[in-house]
Amino acid sequence: MNSIEILKAARKTLVEKGWAKEFYAFTSNGVRCAGWNPDACRFCALGAVQSVRGAAAGLQDGAYNALEAALPAGWTSIAMFNDAAESVDDVLALFDRAIEIAESK
Repeated sequence: MNSIEILKAARKTLVEKGWAKEFYAFTSNGVRCAGWNPDACRFCALGAVQSVRGAAAGLQDGAYNALEAALPAGWTSIAMFNDAAESVDDVLALFDRAIEIAESK
């Protein structure tokens, strides 16, 4: 998958499976887990990317770089932005900006 496909799939994961704060993902029982865990059902922004990329893939790639570039002024961390967001809509807007950035390259 290319960066645009990863970002779109991760965004869809947030919409369809749910959003989380303070860890990559959670199971239905509220247990913290990696985004690629098959039991994961709610995801932070980075966990959603993990869910698409799988366990073998690192986060430092074009999708990650586009998310980082899409952060609003003053933010330097995707995880910190995710955890401070007031709703999933803030995180979905981040993905929308990241997709625009990736498509412009």
